Amino acid sequence: MVLANSSVVTVSRRENPELFWAMRGGGGGNFGVVTSMRLRTFPVYEEMMMGETCWNWNDDGRQVFQWWAQQVNSDSTPRELTYSCRSHFGPLDQKELPEGAPQQICIQPFYYGSAAEGERVVRAAFSQLPAPVTDYSKVQPWLNDVEVEHAKVNALYGLNVYIRSGFFAEMTPELVNILHAAIAFAPSIGNCIIDFDHLHGAIADVEPSATAYVNRAARANLQIIATWEHGDNGEAVFKQWADQVFDRVAPFMSGNYVNYIDGSLPSWQQRYYGENYERLLSIKEEADPNHLFSFPQSIGA
Repeated sequence: MVLANSSVVTVSRRENPELFWAMRGGGGGNFGVVTSMRLRTFPVYEEMMMGETCWNWNDDGRQVFQWWAQQVNSDSTPRELTYSCRSHFGPLDQKELPEGAPQQICIQPFYYGSAAEGERVVRAAFSQLPAPVTDYSKVQPWLNDVEVEHAKVNALYGLNVYIRSGFFAEMTPELVNILHAAIAFAPSIGNCIIDFDHLHGAIADVEPSATAYVNRAARANLQIIATWEHGDNGEAVFKQWADQVFDRVAPFMSGNYVNYIDGSLPSWQQRYYGENYERLLSIKEEADPNHLFSFPQSIGA
């Protein structure tokens, strides 16, 4: 890692341990330039239960969304299982589906364990819900699903994308109702999207002070996404929708994710870093006293 004074250092638990602590959740260009990394990997199953299952929003959206929130809140949801959740349609889906197709809500199960056990657990869970519109959740090589998700992200390139986001320690009934209404009355189902990452599990096993990443207790992270093409007359309306949804759910948030950086976020020091900010500030003053690495929400800004 190259520091502001041009020195080259190794950062690890044994060498420069304070910088090592800071870089795990407080990096992002705050302390220097990382030129190489050594990562510890772990084995994965060649095939796992994963994919995406979608329901008609108009018919079953409230029931499916409430069920998903219960899985996120519950301590009985297997640690091996995560359920991401998103509203459709996004830019890629608009190109593949007929005009006027109904809004959908989609759940993406991922079971980190044996394929047979994952399929049994997910199928048993989904049996509590109405019949889906599409069901691409299946046992498959994990790389297949990664490639599908990569294609969906690639569909955003060339578009304008505006995102507000936040962590939630609990998906309360009131919060679910607000978000359900946000999708039901969105100005465009293709340009206004909500997307949840299901958290907790092993993430919460680590103490908030063990690394700079502090939001360990969060159960879910929400992205409120507005997209539009250049010259689209709906730009202001779509962004206004995202801001209004954010303002309504902000009181329920437990923090915000620095990787989804938000230039309009108030009190960002505490929202991103919480109790760890003062330690990060001390490390910043030691490693970069003249704030060579500086941007609007950099440590010490």
